[in-house]
Amino acid sequence: LRSQTVQLVDAVPAQTVSALSREANIALKQAAGLGFNAFSFNTAKAPFNDVRVRQAFTTAIDKQAILRAVYFGTGNVAHGAIPPSMAWAHDAAFSPYKPSVDAARKLLADAGITTPVPVTITVTNSPALVRTAEVLQAQANQAGFKVEIKQIDATSLITVLRSKDFDLCMSPWSGRTDPDGNMYNYFTKAGPNNFMSYQSDKVTDLLEKARSAATQTERAKLYREAEAQIATDAPMLFLTFPATLQASTKSLNWLQY
Repeated sequence: LRSQTVQLVDAVPAQTVSALSREANIALKQAAGLGFNAFSFNTAKAPFNDVRVRQAFTTAIDKQAILRAVYFGTGNVAHGAIPPSMAWAHDAAFSPYKPSVDAARKLLADAGITTPVPVTITVTNSPALVRTAEVLQAQANQAGFKVEIKQIDATSLITVLRSKDFDLCMSPWSGRTDPDGNMYNYFTKAGPNNFMSYQSDKVTDLLEKARSAATQTERAKLYREAEAQIATDAPMLFLTFPATLQASTKSLNWLQY
């Protein structure tokens, strides 16, 4: 791009954004993406079969720190599956968990859990995901967990998820243009991407109703109610909504896609 061998770069690494934004001959564009970066809790076995343990782990995590350390400040912190790019359904004020080591420890104590709680985080062996796991490890260990990191080959990820062979496993989603595409397959009881073994009649009913609701306003209400219940049940640890990062030569006239 700098040598003008190419005029457009479709996927700009987050760590280069700061430098590229200062270059006079390069135009950098950022837009809210459609997907999310998240980790699935295995709710079918200990320790995450207890909602209080899932809530404790979630409370221990400072998502802003991950946004800074891994994504260099690009994108947004995620508290659910609906990103800012879906403005009609996204609730910018939705923030159900405030990071607190003390609150996380209290949740474990109230649950009668002996600490430290052993947990294995499974990630593919890419630098960004390993770094994410390391930040999660450091933060959770302060709150009463004992985290180990298991690295796997990217081709093994779907097998690990489908076989439920994990405690906490990365479950990123590229996203779809409608909230249904980000929620239905993950959080309905029989959803094909329900790697968490999450069973909620209420959430399944809400997402079914959202599919047939007549107006966007009604659909948004149903999705937000489902998102709130999912946050309470904490079957998934949402971390960030990645940004779409693209760059071109300054002379190129183009629309970001």
